[in-house]
Amino acid sequence: QGASANILVNSGFETGDFSGWTVNSTAVNYGVKKIGEATPDGHYGPGKVVGNDSYAAWLITRSYSGQSLTLSQTVLFANGTYNIGFTYGSNQGPFGNFTSILLDGVSIATAGSQGDGSINNGLQTLQTQQSVVAGLHTVSFFLSGSGSAPLPLSADDFFVSNVNGDPAAVPEPGIAALLSLGFGALALARRRKS
Repeated sequence: QGASANILVNSGFETGDFSGWTVNSTAVNYGVKKIGEATPDGHYGPGKVVGNDSYAAWLITRSYSGQSLTLSQTVLFANGTYNIGFTYGSNQGPFGNFTSILLDGVSIATAGSQGDGSINNGLQTLQTQQSVVAGLHTVSFFLSGSGSAPLPLSADDFFVSNVNGDPAAVPEPGIAALLSLGFGALALARRRKS
């Protein structure tokens, strides 16, 4: 079986806005724009949104001032191992960043640190694999970057997908047994009628 579909909604901001996302931002300037659109200027000149598709989230960040953006969704997981990640980048750099992925408030992947010069022009991906038990879980993506100078940062292509394919297509053994008993009872009832 191949990997299943992304269980996040509006994962590439196809709607042109934050529909489906819970947004928590301390950044003064942030939003969703088309790829290539201008953002407020950064330290190195004019900013623009970078990404892979039509739209991306963006923010102007000064991490030493505590400016960041956290995007979250609460989604229903089946038991399994999941690929979780996103793409981020800038049209400026290099500059430091700190990005992380959290599951139910616990960090499961991080990249960069303030002032380490880890974002260059273009896109990078932060991703991890995580075993998850069935149930509702909140996945959060934290973005922060630069030092005291304003710099544009974009994020796109968020994903959460089961590496073993769609578990909903294969019922649990107990459910399969109950379904077999039910179909057997229906067949027996039909046979008695005739």
